[in-house]
Amino acid sequence: MNKRATASVIAAIAVCLSIGAEAAGAAANMCFAANGAVRAQKGTAACEASGRGSVALAIGDGSVAVATGGHHNRAVARGRGSFANVVSGSRNNAIARGRSTIAQAFAGDGNTAIARRTNSIAGATYGDGNTAIARGYQSYADAANGDDNTAISSGDFAGTEAWYGDDNTAIARGEHSSARALFGDGNTAIARSDGCDALATSGSGLTDYC
Repeated sequence: MNKRATASVIAAIAVCLSIGAEAAGAAANMCFAANGAVRAQKGTAACEASGRGSVALAIGDGSVAVATGGHHNRAVARGRGSFANVVSGSRNNAIARGRSTIAQAFAGDGNTAIARRTNSIAGATYGDGNTAIARGYQSYADAANGDDNTAISSGDFAGTEAWYGDDNTAIARGEHSSARALFGDGNTAIARSDGCDALATSGSGLTDYC
């Protein structure tokens, strides 16, 4: 066997061992539901899914995933104490990945909420096509009360709000930063520096950077 082939085999074995270890740890607490029934449940994880094509998957101690009230909804909670919640609308996605994360997408269609770090919170609600992504530690992102709004928090302790209008965008990249695009259409607020606050509000087509 040549060196390249040997390296490929070693890499494949490493991936398999990693996946196996993760699966073994998760097996004690997991729940999977689809199309109105719980298909598998172990330990303290809980799940519920109803509606055509809807699925809910919870992995981790005390994790909860709910995908109900519509069709083709998806809720995935992966991590201790994580919570993914879709309770109305269709084609919504809520993904909570990390310890004590919360992701909620409901009261509309085609919304996506993703919380990816410990204690992060993401909500995409009360409208259609809203997207909220919280990537930073203990960050929050909220896109709501309108259509096609986007809120993204990538900095630790950052917060974003894209509310009460359509096509608003709020992005917070710095630590302890905040960005808000509110009360209008097509507003953009971007916080790039640590501790700064960007605000685009009470109008349309407004832009603020910090």
